[in-house]
Amino acid sequence: MVSLLMVLISATACSRAMQRLCQRAWQLPSAGARIAVWRWFVWITTLPVVIALQGPLRTGFGLGLWLGLPLLLVTQIGVWWWTQHLLLAGRVPWLPLLPGSIVTGVALTVLSLVAKVYVPNALNRSLERYGSLGAVFTVLSWLIGVCVVVSAGITAGAVIAREPAVARRLGSPDRPDRRAHRP
Repeated sequence: MVSLLMVLISATACSRAMQRLCQRAWQLPSAGARIAVWRWFVWITTLPVVIALQGPLRTGFGLGLWLGLPLLLVTQIGVWWWTQHLLLAGRVPWLPLLPGSIVTGVALTVLSLVAKVYVPNALNRSLERYGSLGAVFTVLSWLIGVCVVVSAGITAGAVIAREPAVARRLGSPDRPDRRAHRP
C-alpha cells in the first residue's frame, strides 16, 4: 500500500509543479487536493500523447513544414490554454488564459524548430567528449530550457492579461494587490 502511494505521488509530481506555477502566476491560493487530484492524472497522461505528436505535427504529417508549422503552433497554443484552465480548476476564465497560451505556444514552437538543428549536434559533441554521461547532460539541459520557456510564457501571459487595457477586453480577474486598494 505504501509503495502504491509513493508511485502515485511521484507520478503526479510534474502535474503538481505545473499547477503551482499556474497558481503563482495568477496569484491564486492553492486548490484543494479533492479538486485537483484527478486533474493531475489527466494532465500527466495527456502530456506523453502531446509529446509523441510533436514530430508528426512539425512535419505536417508528412506534407511539409508549410503545414506543420501552423499545425504545431495551433496545437501548442491549445495545449497550454487547456493546461492552465485544467490545472487552475477553472478559477480563471478561458479568455484571460489566452495570452499565456500564445506566448508559450509561440516560444515552444520556435524552440522545437531550434531543437531539430541544435540537439543532434550537441548530443553528438557530448557523446564524443563525455560518453553516455554527456548525452544525459545534453538532454537535461534541453529539458531545463523547455521548463524555463513554459514558466516564462505562462507567467508573462498572466502579467499581460492583467494589464488594464488587456484586462478590460479579456475580462481578467483583478490582481490581489489592486483589490486591496479599491474603495
